[in-house]
Amino acid sequence: MNILLPSNFKARLKAPSNLRWKKHNDRVLYRHRVRASLGYVLLIAAIAVAGIGGRFLYAKAAPAIDSSHLFALREVQVQGYERVLPAEIISASGLTFGQNIFSIRLSRVIDNIMSIPWIHSVSVRKLPPHKLDIRVAERKAFCMILLGRLYYVDSNGIIFKKVDRHDPVNYPVITGFDARGGRFLDVPLRPVADAVSLFRDLDQDSSVDGKDVSEIHIDKTGYSIVTNAGLIIRFRKIRTGDVTSEMDRLNAIMGHFGDEVQMFSVIDLRFAGMGIVRYKQGFADGGPSGPSLRNMNREVSDIEKAG
Repeated sequence: MNILLPSNFKARLKAPSNLRWKKHNDRVLYRHRVRASLGYVLLIAAIAVAGIGGRFLYAKAAPAIDSSHLFALREVQVQGYERVLPAEIISASGLTFGQNIFSIRLSRVIDNIMSIPWIHSVSVRKLPPHKLDIRVAERKAFCMILLGRLYYVDSNGIIFKKVDRHDPVNYPVITGFDARGGRFLDVPLRPVADAVSLFRDLDQDSSVDGKDVSEIHIDKTGYSIVTNAGLIIRFRKIRTGDVTSEMDRLNAIMGHFGDEVQMFSVIDLRFAGMGIVRYKQGFADGGPSGPSLRNMNREVSDIEKAG
């Protein structure tokens, strides 16, 4: 008996979706499945043969590559350095000129270079046949901290290097921390980060130039900023980024008194809603050179009430 089939039945039979069709012709469907399965088997076999062949070729070629003078390390380029010299970086890396570049473990090279205190991050690339590229990013000293001896602190409040004899020391110093037996790694990170943040806020948001700050002292009551002119500005104990009101009061006081601020020895901002100033010796006696300390305190209080 003849069976009428759609004119495009054979084309639809060869499509992958055909396997979900009704079996109009079991014989043709069976052949289609066998051909598809055979194709997958041949593909897997080809991949396996290629893998075995690749391993065989690598096994044969690897000794030749390792012993070839073509891939001997002859050049190392260093980029991104400022304070640390390339020779120091290459020396710390543990690299040996003449060694095969394919035998170099980049992770070990990076770890070796990171042992240099000034180095913040490192990336290393192999450039066959005989070259290696090293790129470094250095830490920036933001200030120093006194812990029995001086150490550098970066802008994140990380203590990273002791200050040696020939290192520059023209940075403000954080004082008031216990040296903990000389181990700076035991110093808590949060108070140092808060002191650094206070210094940044002072430089950016106040009338005090950061270049004029010589010391940031920390004690139980708060922070004392000491300028090069000897002015002490006292802040209450604060957390990072929480100094807006203190900065507003400081700016109000310095803006109100103008050049007269040069006569101050202390501006105390530790008390909520007010600021207290103290004159240098010789200006606090109520004489012609300046008003008394008591009157000055009242004047500062009036500033605070006015906002």
